Amino acid sequence: MEPKTTFSDIPKGFAAWFFKQRRRYTSNKKIEWMVERLFQGLLIVWGIILIRWFILITIATLRHFGVLD
Repeated sequence: MEPKTTFSDIPKGFAAWFFKQRRRYTSNKKIEWMVERLFQGLLIVWGIILIRWFILITIATLRHFGVLD
């Protein structure tokens, strides 16, 4: 079992909300692990898409104003 994180170890605000202990929805640890990995994978894919979108918009803007040909 993973060690519990106490609130005294974590700064308040968003970090406190993000790292707070979550309620366990099932006693099957394998399902929880799979759901956790699925969520992390979705966040990674979302981050990659967001970064690609920013790069695309930047290049399109530079081409529009003639900085890149």
